[in-house]
Amino acid sequence: RAVAPEGDRLDVLRAALERRGIPMEGALGDSDPARAAETEIAQFNPDELIVVMHAIGEEEAEERHLSAKLRGRFLMPMTFIRTKPQGVISAD
Repeated sequence: RAVAPEGDRLDVLRAALERRGIPMEGALGDSDPARAAETEIAQFNPDELIVVMHAIGEEEAEERHLSAKLRGRFLMPMTFIRTKPQGVISAD
């Protein structure tokens, strides 16, 4: 069975958080990241939003300025993680 690269990144993140004892629920969302966040927030009612994006320089147009857009729209703790297919490379 083939898994999309986005699914690989989600699995890497889930495993890394679980190793640290941090439970995670979530799924791949809409291709529009802001709409995906809105859908996930409505479905899961999370304590914190963790957004996984492509590495700087490899981001897609929809990811540019995403942290400011989401922070202006939702009042909750947020973490933005930049990844490459082989795993997490930075977080803020």
